[in-house]
Amino acid sequence: MDKIVVPGEKIGAIEEYIGLNGTYEDSDGNVRSKYFGILSLNREKHEALVIRIRKPVLIEVGDEVVGRIFNISGVFGYVRLEVKNGKPLDRSFIGILYPPRAVREIKNVYNVGDYILAKVVSLKNRAIHLSIAGKKYGVIRAFCRVCGSILIKKINGILKCHKCGNIEKRKISIHYDKEWGKIYGY
Repeated sequence: MDKIVVPGEKIGAIEEYIGLNGTYEDSDGNVRSKYFGILSLNREKHEALVIRIRKPVLIEVGDEVVGRIFNISGVFGYVRLEVKNGKPLDRSFIGILYPPRAVREIKNVYNVGDYILAKVVSLKNRAIHLSIAGKKYGVIRAFCRVCGSILIKKINGILKCHKCGNIEKRKISIHYDKEWGKIYGY
């Protein structure tokens, strides 16, 4: 008998089934599901197995990610990741963005609301550490601090608002606003 089970769902008592992959025994002597998946019971051998329906999305060192900066603390940007290696993420991850070099004013590198293309450089201390070092990585879409309109790329990291004329500087990616929606899943 196969059926869908959720994490923690009771499958049976340890006297009824030996828990195999995808199961665990709780302190009350019950076999429970470890995953959202398909329960497979072998009644002759008294075995229970849960086959995970989908593998969890994991962020790994070397992945390229796109996300939006939602907070800045000191020089660090906190990024809500939305795309991994060109595919939209189905769950939320938060990354910590480090500036590519020593900077006096972080507002010349990135700002809250900017979309960035970054590389995952570390997963130490259960945190996703991001870098925008290199020409490929950096801000791929930015918004005016004055009126909120999209900033247009000029030269040398200079961005100009087409609406109010405000000029800003960022560490921009070579992909800044180049069909970024098609490339990165937006």
